[in-house]
Amino acid sequence: ADQVITFDEATSAVEEEKTTFAEKYKPLLEVLKNHLAEDVKEVKLSDRLTDSPACLVSGKSDPSAHMERIMSQISRSETGYKAKRILELNPKHPVIERMLSLDDATQKRWGEILFFQSLINEGGNLPDPMKFSKYITELMAHN
Repeated sequence: ADQVITFDEATSAVEEEKTTFAEKYKPLLEVLKNHLAEDVKEVKLSDRLTDSPACLVSGKSDPSAHMERIMSQISRSETGYKAKRILELNPKHPVIERMLSLDDATQKRWGEILFFQSLINEGGNLPDPMKFSKYITELMAHN
């Protein structure tokens, strides 16, 4: 016999999964939030990502990255207003799952890599391209 899942049951299952993820990833989120405090205003789990391990999103009252670029072009300034973004992590991505088993120093380094990748993915400029290059080279040398 086919089992019919009601909307309430499906919603309950999604909420239960979010709670489980929140508990499981809380220590990692704290490490990354503290380490990336100068770059992001928050690190949280995402329910919008499917393939990517992370992305940057704007807060509700902040301009998007694209709007910031437009405003800096208008003012012809690279030092225009830059709102801190929210780094969202995909709790179902293998990279994020693997980060749970890493020591704090490695979690911090991988967190920076994810932040840099998220900047690149949205067309932004890296604050420290040499650091990003060094981290990627180290990762490649270890695997």
